[in-house]
Parts: sequence; structure tokens; C-alpha cells
Amino acid sequence: MTTDEAPGTRAASSVHPVCRLLLAALIGTAGGAFFDWLTLPAPWLTGAATAVAIAAIAGLKVVVPGWLRNGSMIFLGVLMGSSVPPDILTQLPKWPISLAGLLIVVLAMMFTVSFFLERTQGFDPVTARLACIPGNMTYVLALAEESSADTRKVAIVQVMRLAILLACLPFAFDLLGFPAQPVNADLTLWEADVKQLGFLVGISIVGGIVFHLIGFPAGLMCGAMLASALCSASQIIDAKVPGDLMIPAFVVLGAVTGANFVGTDRNFLLRTAAAGVGAITIGALIAVLVALPVAHIMDTSIAKVFLAYAPGGSDTMSILALALGLEPAFVVSHHVIRMFGLGLIVPIWLRLYVGEWNVKAG
Repeated sequence: MTTDEAPGTRAASSVHPVCRLLLAALIGTAGGAFFDWLTLPAPWLTGAATAVAIAAIAGLKVVVPGWLRNGSMIFLGVLMGSSVPPDILTQLPKWPISLAGLLIVVLAMMFTVSFFLERTQGFDPVTARLACIPGNMTYVLALAEESSADTRKVAIVQVMRLAILLACLPFAFDLLGFPAQPVNADLTLWEADVKQLGFLVGISIVGGIVFHLIGFPAGLMCGAMLASALCSASQIIDAKVPGDLMIPAFVVLGAVTGANFVGTDRNFLLRTAAAGVGAITIGALIAVLVALPVAHIMDTSIAKVFLAYAPGGSDTMSILALALGLEPAFVVSHHVIRMFGLGLIVPIWLRLYVGEWNVKAG
């Protein structure tokens, strides 16, 4: 991972892109199949992410092209929208409670994690305050490139945050009595209404593209989810996405997470690992402490609220919600709102606690 390349995009020019894609697909599928054989929770997602991450750290040039990732995000939006519960409107009046908790979580994470990184890990103030931001990795890395921050440290902490959450949360939930219950897991492609499903996917693609063009955060996924939800809730289209179609999407998005480690200096990764593990541990503890009373007040699942508060990206946490059957619409809505909020908070946060913005020379 270098400071002038996005994580997971660097690859040797001598290797054909198709070969790199086939390598990522093979490794991700093998990892998912192995985890499925072990009957581990969310196997195709966590297995693919783990296997591709190991391969990337070992030096293999595994890359998932953007068009494939974008297609998977639209498909997951379709799935999330079609799985919106019928009583979603009756739940909306309770959302201000969870959104208030979200604000507390975000601010607490930013203060405590930046303090930890600066005081115990030797991060400079700018690097610490960028590395601590829970989510919006692309935005954070763009800010790091324009500032005096150590972009490599920011990238490692941000990537480790996503990878650890994706790899560990399904197992943690399973141990705590929240077993994975994937959406539509029992519905196969042969049982689905293919014509209705085709209409649903087509309308959702349009919604995703429109949201993407207007610059909406995670627009492809959110636009597809909204279009799918409206069609399903209004019963204009009566279609459910078969569970077996989720497997390729999970493998792709697991591989995307793992491929973030392509080009990473292994020695630097080891030196920065304590900062990454410490940051995600502190963030997870804060999310738990706030999610407990919020879930009690709302009379809902602690796992669902925690996932909405967890310091991961909107796409990663939404994928986990799908894999675990934890009301994806609730989870993704909170993460998208957090993305908007961080866009407003982060510039003020950096100015207030770092002083004048330190811009890289040249």
C-alpha cells in the first residue's frame, strides 16, 4: 500500500487484469467454501475476506475491478430493499433515539481513539485525528493525502478496522447467542419468480445510477435499496432475491476488503498493528456501551443497534447485516446518516484540535 495509490488497487503491469481477477475470485471462493465446510457464520463473506487478505499480505496481486464491486453493491441494495420489514413505518418514530445514540458514539470514538493513538502509539495530531474517524475511508484517505498526516498509518488503521470487523463480528455474535440468519437463505433461484425479479433488478439499477450521479454517499447501494424497498413495500413488484444469489456477491465484497492489503509493507503492518487493533477495540467497546441502553429503550435487538453503531463503512456493515439477518435497512440508514454527519464534523474537528490545516508542501 503506497501513499499515492488507493488500497487494493496496485498491481504489477506485467500481469493481465483478467488473471488478477481470476486469482482473487479463486482465492475468495476457496476461502468461502472452506469456512462453509467448517460451518462458520457468514462463511462466504468472512472466508473470502480472510483468504484474500492473507494472499495480499503474502504478496499476491489480487485485485477486484471497480465495475464488479459496483455491480455487487447494486445487487446488495436490491436484496436489502426487498427485505425491508412490513412494519418499518411503525419503527421510524423510535429512530431519533438511536440517532441520538449514534451522535454520542461518533464523538466518543473520535475523542478516545485519537487520544489513544497520539498518547500511546506516537501518532502526530493530524494522523491521529484522521485515523480515528469511524467510517468514510475514501474521504479520510483523500484528506490525508492533502495534509501533513502519515498516510500509510492512516490507511493501515482504517483498513484494519474494516477487516477486523468483517472477520470477527459474525463469530462474536454467534458466541453471544445471535446466530447468522441470512435473508432469504431458504429461497433458491429455481423457486423465484425470474420475471418479477428481473423487473426489480432493472428498476433498482436505475435507482442506483441516479443516486450515484447526484453524489449520494454509497449511491449505487442506497439508490438500489430505496428503489427495491419502494417496489416491494407497495407490492408493485412481488419478488424476493434468492439466497443462493447472495454467495457470489458476498465473495466479491469479501475479496474487496481483503484486497485492501495489496502492496502493504509487511514490516510496517506489524509495527502499526497494535494501533489498528487498539483503535477498533476502543471503538467496539464504545458502540456496545451505547447500544445496550438504546436497544433496551427501543425494545429491539442489541446486535442490530451495535451493527448500526460499529465503526465500519456503510457497505461493510450493510453486508454483515445481510449475512447475519439483522435488518439491513436500519443498519445502512444509520451509517449513511453518519457519513453525512462526518462530512460536516470532520473539517471542524481537524481545525479545532489540530489548529491551522497542515498541507503537504508541493
